[in-house]
Amino acid sequence: MALKFLRFAGLGIFLIGVLIWMMGGARAGFTDTSIVHPYIDEITGIESKKYEDGLVPGIEFLAVGFFGFAVMFGTAAFLENKRQS
Repeated sequence: MALKFLRFAGLGIFLIGVLIWMMGGARAGFTDTSIVHPYIDEITGIESKKYEDGLVPGIEFLAVGFFGFAVMFGTAAFLENKRQS
């Protein structure tokens, strides 16, 4: 029973990591803590950037979700192998 729980919990962690990553825009780069908004000045016509505070999740969220899945699934496999011995 505990082994199934570890496997499903690992899968849940992975799916939550993927969901957060996809809802944030599936960014292949690292996480940003500010959002860049380009704009053009009305008077001079010069293009500039405005920065707004915000979180854009990067590939780390996907990696942490996969790492959590691997650790829990590996632990379940190790315990199952140890139980059969």
